[in-house]
Amino acid sequence: AEQSGLLGTARYVSSLSGSTWLVALWMLSCLNTVSFKDSVQQKIVGVPFYNFLTLDWDAILTKLALKYEETGRLNAADLWGSILSDRLMNDLQLQNGQTINKQYITFDYIRWLLEVVAKTSNNFYYPFPLFSSSVTSVLPYQWLEVNPFATGSDFLGGYIPTFAFGSPFYFGQSEKLYKEESIATFMGVFGSAYSISAWDAIKNVGETVIQKCEQKGFDHLANWFKGLIYCYFVNVANGDQKRLLPSYYCNFTHGMQSLPLTFAPFVELADAGMSFNLPFPPLFRRKSDIIVVCDASGNSTNPDFCQL
Repeated sequence: AEQSGLLGTARYVSSLSGSTWLVALWMLSCLNTVSFKDSVQQKIVGVPFYNFLTLDWDAILTKLALKYEETGRLNAADLWGSILSDRLMNDLQLQNGQTINKQYITFDYIRWLLEVVAKTSNNFYYPFPLFSSSVTSVLPYQWLEVNPFATGSDFLGGYIPTFAFGSPFYFGQSEKLYKEESIATFMGVFGSAYSISAWDAIKNVGETVIQKCEQKGFDHLANWFKGLIYCYFVNVANGDQKRLLPSYYCNFTHGMQSLPLTFAPFVELADAGMSFNLPFPPLFRRKSDIIVVCDASGNSTNPDFCQL
């Protein structure tokens, strides 16, 4: 895309799940796509990715301790994001001359890149990054957009500056402003595929089984599976929802009347792939005329292109 000039015509790049790690790291690196690809390959191949004995545990645990001291809460995504950051940002050199631990880099740096460097340099070009997570507090799951400047969703009823996301709000007012969440923590939330629920498993497996039954003409069996999924859906809708290690963040619409989660002090977030695996909603909001899709889903080679 870069060599053909297509990248230079793109206004946005939208990502979810593991692709958010790629986009965030690419923007932080300030490398062209060819050099960036070589850099990422070296990071993944050079050290066994999941060899936890080689992590910088002092830096990781110090960051977690400081966040807990400030907020009184931690999510599994804080730890997971810190591990990702240690692996993927180990040789990161910031372009603004700052020296900062990779665990504490925030979207403030990307805001600086977009606002200053992109306007004055011809060496590289970045589309505006859009990241996604799923609000899993409700069914059906709702989309949460995170970009360097604003975070929110139409479902929640609004957006707040990204630097304030995670801070406690009530009736539209910030009660206390915490330090901005690190990109590492956001990476942990965006890529939290481990945070699956029984409903996610039953829905995803059940849909595949139903499709196979219908292809073979076993309509009675397909209807039985549909009834099974519906019954479980009713139980989940009534509160019987168990999720493994979800992330909880302060609900910035807490106390705002007429909004759907007004009574919820926290929102539950998980990997947006729990909803569906293509990050279209942020692009639909912006009424993009042309969308170029890079689909790395497990069924992306299906000739029926059922997800599209």
